[in-house]
Amino acid sequence: MNLYLEYIKECFDLNFHINDDNAKIFHTESNTPIIEKDGNKIVFHLLNYETDENKFVDRYKTFKRVIIPNNFDFTKIFGSRYKINLYSIISRLLNFEGNLTEEIKIVNYKNRLNIENHSIEIGTDKLESLYKTAKEINDKGNNSRNSLINYLINTQTSNFNGAPKKNTTFYNSGDFAFQTFRLNIDNKTSKRDFDKYLNESDIKSLQKLSEKLIKLEVFEPDFIKGLDNYFIKQKLQEIISLGREILDLKSDDIKTSTAKKVSKKISPDKEIKQLESFWQVYFQKYLLHLIFSYRELFPKIKFSVDSEKKYPDFVGINHYWGVDIIEIKHHLLPVLRYDKSHKNYAFSSDLSKAIIQCMNYMDALIQEKMTQKFKTEIFDELDNSVLNKNIHRPTAVIIISSKDRLVKTNKPLSVEELEKINRDFTKLRNSLNNIKILTFDEILDMADNYQSNIFKE
Repeated sequence: MNLYLEYIKECFDLNFHINDDNAKIFHTESNTPIIEKDGNKIVFHLLNYETDENKFVDRYKTFKRVIIPNNFDFTKIFGSRYKINLYSIISRLLNFEGNLTEEIKIVNYKNRLNIENHSIEIGTDKLESLYKTAKEINDKGNNSRNSLINYLINTQTSNFNGAPKKNTTFYNSGDFAFQTFRLNIDNKTSKRDFDKYLNESDIKSLQKLSEKLIKLEVFEPDFIKGLDNYFIKQKLQEIISLGREILDLKSDDIKTSTAKKVSKKISPDKEIKQLESFWQVYFQKYLLHLIFSYRELFPKIKFSVDSEKKYPDFVGINHYWGVDIIEIKHHLLPVLRYDKSHKNYAFSSDLSKAIIQCMNYMDALIQEKMTQKFKTEIFDELDNSVLNKNIHRPTAVIIISSKDRLVKTNKPLSVEELEKINRDFTKLRNSLNNIKILTFDEILDMADNYQSNIFKE
């Protein structure tokens, strides 16, 4: 008991004695027992001396004693001033207050941990593991606090001593997990939940860090793949949904309330004045998302066609360095007309005009009859390839009509008639060598099929 007596005298500036049977250390004046033997165990009563009231009181809220084996090194759990080492951390790890813990019993069953009846029984190895964990938490907490202080000091030094801000990293592995954990808990389900904790500076910093981590390939490959797929899928779903809203417009009257709502979504800042422009603005924003074969698009290039200035909707350069003229019409235009004399379908006047228009643009492109500014841009892009002469072998894409408006008719069509329409349309458009004809719903269906396959694995 003499070892314990020396420790108690270091902790309290009071008089303590060991009783006659060497079983108890008590405060001389009040006769209050502090440490005592109980068979082969030592019991530490967790008390604190109140100088003003001249008496001992419970040191902790519910926690009253620690019981250790005779041969156990008590300094593993007790520090200076008769305090439990890292009490604030271990009390939370073991949930002292939730269990109304009154005592800890340290036993020689190495990995034992039993919590019941306001008592915690813990083996020596388990206690060592507990304190190792608590020390790591404490050290990381102190380091994080110091890192924050260093950061805040560095942001303010120039305001007081004129020294430039130091760009140093006072940071420890694992710190970020702590900082992000609270933001990741399940009760945050909307932007408003994050607005409470992130200011503009936080958001910009997170954006910049995330961009750098992605570019430097710090994130795991599967995470990046999932992130790519998520944003591709989400973006495509929004784009396809907007395209289908245009496709659902039943007339070319853009003054209807429905048309105005769609117009606002496509072009919030500029009024759209005709139905064809709905699609032209839409594709200018999203064509690269919907048709994946293009590496670059040039909208509204000025061409000289028969001494007149004409503007194809787009000139596209595909991934094989081929050059396409892309013409956008609208979904209400029929592409076929019925030829009674031959009892089959032929191209409609609208589609025939679009085909001639594209041929003229392709001729102008071959002869390089375009604005010098765009000629330079196109050739600069093509100069990266040995196939730069593809500008003299252009093709064209016409996007027009939809599957339920291939022909103009006021009567319901039979299944046989619909089959004939689709068959003749397929034959006619396949007969064109360098012009591809696509309907608007075909474009959207292809993109929809692509996005629906994302994540299937």
